[in-house]
Amino acid sequence: MNNLSVKKYFDQIANSYLKNWQSEAKQAISNFELNFIHRQMKKVILPGKISSLLEIGFGPGRISEQLLKYEIDYYGIDISQEMLSVFKKKFGANKKVRKLAVVDISQKDFFKKLKFDAIVAMRVLYYLRNWSEVVERLSNKLNPGGVLVFCMLNSHSTAVLGRLTESGGVRGHFTSLKNLRKVLDFSDLDLLELGGFARLPDIIYDFADGKYSSRLLLGTERALRVVLGPLLFSRMFYVVARKKESK
Repeated sequence: MNNLSVKKYFDQIANSYLKNWQSEAKQAISNFELNFIHRQMKKVILPGKISSLLEIGFGPGRISEQLLKYEIDYYGIDISQEMLSVFKKKFGANKKVRKLAVVDISQKDFFKKLKFDAIVAMRVLYYLRNWSEVVERLSNKLNPGGVLVFCMLNSHSTAVLGRLTESGGVRGHFTSLKNLRKVLDFSDLDLLELGGFARLPDIIYDFADGKYSSRLLLGTERALRVVLGPLLFSRMFYVVARKKESK
């Protein structure tokens, strides 16, 4: 995969990206992700303490809007200049926003003198062929005890059948749970939590944009979760990992 294709793709959809999250079915996924992140932030963002947080792939601010509710110094990077422009229009005046930059994290370091209490990289790393190297790099940007929240495509899932694997010429990369654990351990990270949501192919979510089709889809997903548990065959692993404390 060419990272130039990734940049071009997200430049093109910068102004329309949030429209993809408007259906009831897509909102359910979004709410799951926001709640997943919120649980972690409550553990990391302590009352009376200003924490430093880095968001990778902030896009038009679907997740950033929630993150900026916390007492944080917010730093953000994205591969797309157009996404940066959209983000600045919405949040550029927010005093919590310390620094924003256009960066391809698969190729170079960023904010070299800074370390963070939390890094959030949702729907980002699976676009990178060298994602495991990037996880190690992000671990090095965390303060001891800091957390990394991200997601990866599950190699044992239906994601291979849907648009999530290839959109606009942009292909996603997969991992197994075994390999994911191996990458975290190598990167000096302890796995704190694993989550999963959708099992049905992503393309079904694209077509289920009506109220009744969305509810039928979500009902099917709930039934599959009861039968299979939270992780088996889920399209993505949602991951929380903590930087190991210095000995």
